[in-house]
Amino acid sequence: MFSMVYWGIGLEVHTVPHTIDSILGGDTMRSRAFRKGSALITCTIFLVVFTALAVGMATMSGANLQMSNNQREANSAFASAESGLEVVRYWVDRVRMPSSTPVADYLSTAISRLQTELAANGIENLHINGDRSIPTVVVHALAGQSFSGQISVDSTDPTLLRLLIIGTSHSSARTLRVSFHVKPYKFPIFNYGMATKGALQFPQNPTLTAMTESWEADVYVESANSIAAVTIGGNTDFAGDI
Repeated sequence: MFSMVYWGIGLEVHTVPHTIDSILGGDTMRSRAFRKGSALITCTIFLVVFTALAVGMATMSGANLQMSNNQREANSAFASAESGLEVVRYWVDRVRMPSSTPVADYLSTAISRLQTELAANGIENLHINGDRSIPTVVVHALAGQSFSGQISVDSTDPTLLRLLIIGTSHSSARTLRVSFHVKPYKFPIFNYGMATKGALQFPQNPTLTAMTESWEADVYVESANSIAAVTIGGNTDFAGDI
């Protein structure tokens, strides 16, 4: 836009342009304000999006850390259960069930002999209670690892000895179950401290001991033609069975 300016009396017309600010002043201010508003909205949108992404990543990271910790605790608990199983199985394997034991007494005999075996070897941190439970045994105190257990017999087959071991690590727990088939000790011929085919007589006070375990001092007597398989004249001190 131009304005007409008259100089003097003549009709000479000079056109003088207005300054840019005077020409576009109003529109420029509105355009700048619009651009400023658009930038604010855009920044706000990006801020919300990136904040949501950051929160989501932090949540996922925390969940992954918790899952990793839970898996580590579960593995430690399983290792505790395995350790307990190996310890108890070692001592159970040392128990010898006499061939004369009634099947109904397998469990009570096994528990009694297991308790005796532990006491004889000075084992103080592993016990078998009267209810056949195994109280908590600490595997690793700093890591919070321990195990406990229960010994029972199968309800339908009394020759199956069942062992339940529970391993723990802090709040995690894992359970292992195994079964042992009880077989009475049959006393093979070479596992006797003394064996004879015929009646055996001890006129005085005999003593029979073993080198390492009491069952090694067992005596085997085969006397088909004699009513009295063993005759003893005095007191006896046999470490094994006859």
